[in-house]
Amino acid sequence: MHPAAGVTAPRLQLRIKHNMKSESCLLFLPTVPFPSGNPLASRALSAIEFCFGAFIVIGYNVFHIVPNEVIVLCVLGLISIRLRDGRGSAMGLKQPASWRRILLIALIAAILRILLAQFLIEPLTSLFWPSPTAPALANEITGNHQHRIGCFIAGLGVCRFWRRDCIPWLSPDACS
Repeated sequence: MHPAAGVTAPRLQLRIKHNMKSESCLLFLPTVPFPSGNPLASRALSAIEFCFGAFIVIGYNVFHIVPNEVIVLCVLGLISIRLRDGRGSAMGLKQPASWRRILLIALIAAILRILLAQFLIEPLTSLFWPSPTAPALANEITGNHQHRIGCFIAGLGVCRFWRRDCIPWLSPDACS
């Protein structure tokens, strides 16, 4: 029969089946280590990590006892992968083949982001919403290093956990 009719040659079917088994499943590749020799212990550790992660997220969003769950969860995830696999390359942390290529990609991405925002996104969104305006006291930042540092800290979200009197030189309207 013709291959277009839905039936392929038996040798081709065997080759496709062999390639799918050997290349599509990452668990059976020799370069990917098995997570643990004891699957029960590995599942128990994963359950503990999940519960601890849920505690962190709920502690941040509901009870406000954790400063910032994103940073904490990222650090714990990196530690977990490092402890399980024993190396950073298991999570993609390795020397790139070409630093020049990486820097070129970053430069092109930055240029595209700025140009697209300026000439595409802002004109399109101005059809629906008012154009963006600078903050009320943005002109005070020029030459005022204390104020600049305060706005940087506020931009990081740290002011959410500090009282206003901890940063006495930062006015309440400075970074809004």
